[in-house]
Amino acid sequence: MHDGAKSVDIAACQNPMGAGRALKAAKLPQIRLYDIRHSHATLLLAADEHSKIVSERLGHSTTRRTLDTFSHVSANMQQKTADKLEAMLYGKTGT
Repeated sequence: MHDGAKSVDIAACQNPMGAGRALKAAKLPQIRLYDIRHSHATLLLAADEHSKIVSERLGHSTTRRTLDTFSHVSANMQQKTADKLEAMLYGKTGT
């Protein structure tokens, strides 16, 4: 296991070839490790996790690569950001 990684971290996967066997043994649907990785990043970004953290978990060399790859998540994030700013400036919530 990598330093600082927990047993549930995707970053700690040492044997991706064994993932299919593990899914089958757990009676879970077959899914590519890449798809799990992509879902992991998308969910974190959608939950407002900092892009630097997501980038590090994925092993990307820059946050730009992460944000370019997962730009589809940012559409909803724009509205969330606008709502936050509005609340800070005017004490309002949502539109």
